[in-house]
Parts: sequence; C-alpha cells; structure tokens
Amino acid sequence: ESAALADHIDEVDAIERAVLLSDSWALLFSSQISAEQFLTVGAGLGDLDEPTPWGTLATAVGYIKRALPDGQLSGFREKIRGIFEPQFARLGWDALPGESELTPQLRALVLSTLGTVCADEEIRSEALKRFDANDVSGDLANAILRIVSSQDRPGDYETFLERYRSANTPQDEQRYLFGLPGFGEERVALDAAAKCFSEVRNQDASALLGVLTSNAKTGPSVWRLMASRWDEVLAKFPPNTLSYATRGIVTFINDAALADEVEAFHRSHPLSGEQKEVQQNVERMRVGLTFAAAMREQF
Repeated sequence: ESAALADHIDEVDAIERAVLLSDSWALLFSSQISAEQFLTVGAGLGDLDEPTPWGTLATAVGYIKRALPDGQLSGFREKIRGIFEPQFARLGWDALPGESELTPQLRALVLSTLGTVCADEEIRSEALKRFDANDVSGDLANAILRIVSSQDRPGDYETFLERYRSANTPQDEQRYLFGLPGFGEERVALDAAAKCFSEVRNQDASALLGVLTSNAKTGPSVWRLMASRWDEVLAKFPPNTLSYATRGIVTFINDAALADEVEAFHRSHPLSGEQKEVQQNVERMRVGLTFAAAMREQF
C-alpha cells in the first residue's frame, strides 16, 4: 500500500506525506516491505520542504547503510544520491531569498546525508573548508560537524575538544560535545568515553555514552568499556539519565553474538525504575538484526 501511494504522493499534503514516510519506515524495519518499496516512497517526497519526512528518510537511510558491508554500498549510494542530489541542486549550501523558515532544516538534512551516507567528495570538501574557517553556526552547524567527523581527519577530534572547552555559548558546547561520536577511530572513541567519567558534566555523560555506542565502527568497544565500568556509571550519573547510556544498543544490528552479550549484561544488571526502556532498546536491537539481514539480501 505504501509503495502504491508513492505514485500519488504529490496529491497528499505535507502532514500526510510525513505520516506515510513514518509508517513506511516502521514497515521496512519490521521487514513487511522491501527497501525498494520504501525508497520509492522516499523518492515521492519530491520538492517537499517539510523536514520531518526527510528526517525520517535520512534516519532510515543511515540504518540501511549500517547494515550493508562495504561491497554493497556502491549501488545503495547511487539510489540515495538519486533522491537527495536534486534537493541539493535546488537548495545549495546557503539560504536563498524568500525560502521558508523550515528550509534550513531540510538543507542540513540533505547535506548531512550526502556528505556522510553518500560520501560526496564536493560536499565533504566544503564542510572541511567551513570547519577550518570556524564557519560553523546556525542550522548547518551539526551537519557540518557530522560530515567532518565522518572523515576522521587527523587532528579534528582535538579541535572538537578545544572548541567544546572554549565554547562561548551553551549551544556551541553541546554541538561539539555531541559531535564527538561521529569519529570512527577507536582511540578517539575510547578517549571520548573515558572523558564521560572525568571531564564531561554528569548530566551529559549518560547521553553521550549512549551516542558514542551508536557509532557503527566503534560503538561495541565503547559499550564494553561502559559495561566494564558499570558500577561507576551507577554511582556517578543521575539515576533518571542512566537508561540514556543504553540507547545506542539499538544500532547493534550486524552481530548476533554481540547482541547476545549485550542482552545478557543488561538483564543481569537491571536499572531500577528504568529497566523498561532498557528492555525496549534490547528488543529494538533484536528486530534490527533481522532488518539488517534482510537489507544485505536486497542490495
């Protein structure tokens, strides 16, 4: 039904398109429709400036990429470029006269997807140029940081830390702190995780650990470090934030043995008052394993 509706998506309003995309993502994740059907719905968004469905599409695309080995990425990236490049051609990097107040959010989603998932060289290069000039602000800031960190350029992690420590606004501080999980080098990831127990404010540390564990390359290593220091986690961080540290496990979708290890640990180390959310994360991880296997068969 979702795929059939895609042929008529220009006949429904923005809210209906957002709902359709969200429903289609739920169906894809639970293996009830194919990736091709889902991406047909995504392509049907056309020039819609509402960022919500595009955000759902970007999230789904990120999950599909996570599921695929390097050898299957080329064809997948071509499909995603076909959807997102027309939007970049339309929107560019900078604000256009008369654009809606929602357009900057859409521009950021488009740039982030093309620069990270599709590894578009021109967009990656421009992001580095703006980062080096410290031209990182407004709606594009997080997209620029995601694109920069995904390239693992030597020295950039240290620059993120420096700008976090010297930030003039709370917004900049949060941007650089929560930009750290984008780096895919294990040394960097473990250093950032260790800082959650020393330098990072306690109210941010659980959430940062959760995001660090969601990195496709280094997340499992960060999770194991966190598990090895679980008593410190319980003692140090605010009780109502502890489940945040488990949110990244929903991305452990490629390794059944790791999923078994994670589930066994969190069952034997329950969080008082927050275990329900932890269990939901474990269940989503399990569904993700099936989803990832299906994606590998389809590309």
